[in-house]
Amino acid sequence: MFGIIISVIVLITMGYLILKNYKPQVVLAAAGIFLMMCGVWLGFGGVLDP
Repeated sequence: MFGIIISVIVLITMGYLILKNYKPQVVLAAAGIFLMMCGVWLGFGGVLDP
């Protein structure tokens, strides 16, 4: 449930920043990296799982 809340917050923030004419590539890359870090933090998979 916490993952869904984080995803919605990131989605709204991405939309806001893109509407404010930030570069979409930078916004999407930063959001993707942030979501991957949150996924690892929440235990949805490690970076180097054996």
